[in-house]
Amino acid sequence: LPKRLNVIVTRQKDYQPEGTVVFPSLAEAIAYCEREKSTWGEEIFIAGGGEIFEQSMDLVDKIYLTRIHQAIPGDTYYPQLPLDKFEEIERNERLEPVPFTFLTFKRK
Repeated sequence: LPKRLNVIVTRQKDYQPEGTVVFPSLAEAIAYCEREKSTWGEEIFIAGGGEIFEQSMDLVDKIYLTRIHQAIPGDTYYPQLPLDKFEEIERNERLEPVPFTFLTFKRK
């Protein structure tokens, strides 16, 4: 994504998309972001699958979540959002090209 630091956490050793930095652990990625915050700012975006979501849940203040409104085959699903810790503060719905809802949650 343009104009922001794109950090990827993955176990895939040869995975290096253009315009990204890649780390094997969330701890290493966060340490890197801390060192780079004077360049990129205080807000760090964590993108990843269920394991990264669970590892970062106690660290985040805000969650940006996109819900796609159609069945997509796969073997990994987003874990349940702990609504006792987060409240929805914004919702935007789109119907095209694929119906989806973009939600923003803030820590209570």
